[in-house]
Amino acid sequence: MDDIVTLYNKAEEEGTAPLPEYLKAAFAPVAFEAVGYPTRVTSDLELWRFADVMQDGRWGETMDALGGLRPREQDLVEHIQIMVHKLTTEMGRGVTPTDALLRAVMVYRWIKEHYPCGQVHEFGPGSGYVGALLLADGHYLYSSTEVTQAFALWQMILHTAIGRERNHYMPWWTWIRSGVRNKAHVITANHMLNEMHPEALSFILVRSQMCLDRQGAFVVEEIGSEVLRPCQGTLDALKKSGLPVHISRAQGPFERL
Repeated sequence: MDDIVTLYNKAEEEGTAPLPEYLKAAFAPVAFEAVGYPTRVTSDLELWRFADVMQDGRWGETMDALGGLRPREQDLVEHIQIMVHKLTTEMGRGVTPTDALLRAVMVYRWIKEHYPCGQVHEFGPGSGYVGALLLADGHYLYSSTEVTQAFALWQMILHTAIGRERNHYMPWWTWIRSGVRNKAHVITANHMLNEMHPEALSFILVRSQMCLDRQGAFVVEEIGSEVLRPCQGTLDALKKSGLPVHISRAQGPFERL
């Protein structure tokens, strides 16, 4: 499957060529680069490394926050774990996702309770489990945008395996030009808004106003680390955006910002 890496890199090179330098800089994975976190791979055999990351050691606190898994959630989690173990075994090292997958259940549950079906767009899916849960659920159309090459490749493989025709990955350079093609009932961005370049954050908030359905919601389960700036700056930007933001902070329930 190395072709997927080559094809992505070529598409990225061609797709970003017309963009001004300030947009290329703004939509770089600036937080990862600041701390030296790996952002690119040269072979699909490296992608298992991204199958369960960024939420390490949070299983217990997440399970407490959820109050346990509901029967349907348990079925979906087990289905995805089997799928991911199979995919990563083919890459040379089998991974059974735990922490990142369970954390994604928090977002999936909120969406399921408030929007039993519909169109969902996600920014920065990371290990990809919000999308995997929605796609495996079978009642959602899902699209996503990711700026980090390694995560984008892993997400495409995972979501295609689980969701097939209900998944649409939109490269960030395409999304900049066109936005979400259909009005989204939910736009979600988790653990990453505070890690974005300020110009990129402003861009997606303005664009989200255009792409969100009138009865829709912008859902955030934590805004990310403070490696680039204090969280308050991002919270202020969310408040000023005019978006109907629903956010979970300090392990609490989702609340309207």
